[in-house]
Amino acid sequence: MKFDLCVFLNSKIVLLIIGFLLTGVLGKHLTEGYQDALWERDKKYEVFKQEVEEAKKSLDEVNFHISSRIHGLQKVHWELENNDLNGAENQYKRYIEIKDSWNKKIRIYRNKLKRLVDVELAYALQTPEAFVGNENKESVHYHFIIAHNKTKFWLSCLRGECGEAPSKKEAAQKSLQELYRVTDEFIDESYMVFLMKYKNLQENPTNT
Repeated sequence: MKFDLCVFLNSKIVLLIIGFLLTGVLGKHLTEGYQDALWERDKKYEVFKQEVEEAKKSLDEVNFHISSRIHGLQKVHWELENNDLNGAENQYKRYIEIKDSWNKKIRIYRNKLKRLVDVELAYALQTPEAFVGNENKESVHYHFIIAHNKTKFWLSCLRGECGEAPSKKEAAQKSLQELYRVTDEFIDESYMVFLMKYKNLQENPTNT
């Protein structure tokens, strides 16, 4: 019997074998491509999730330090209101330790917020060095400076070093009230911005 190559190649069994081979190769290629895409998506998701966790940790640290400093200043005011010079001096020394720690970390805090959370939020904490001399009068750091200086003037009056105690007291109290307003707004805004990022992560895990 003469072997007919054309008939053999067009036979059902050969076509079936070729079909299996092509399906296997194509399927393997598609599977590998899908797995690579999943791996890339998961990798991006994990990196973004780590950034969100780092942002939350940084935000908590900043806001805790804000609360600690303003509470320390409030303790000085309580002693000043009681005309207790020794108590005011002791609380002022403790407050200065918190202030010095704040001043050492403020630029780190600002740059972390700028990188991880939001640029405008970072500058609401402290004005960039390029703007020094034209300080944002709504920044948290600016209001800390004002409240600090006015409290120091009030303390000097209790020491007997000034003759305008009532006006210094009123100015210090107003500056602390304003500091509470600004810091409360900053803390609320900071967590709102963070939650928007977290919501975006939950709704669009691949949108990194």
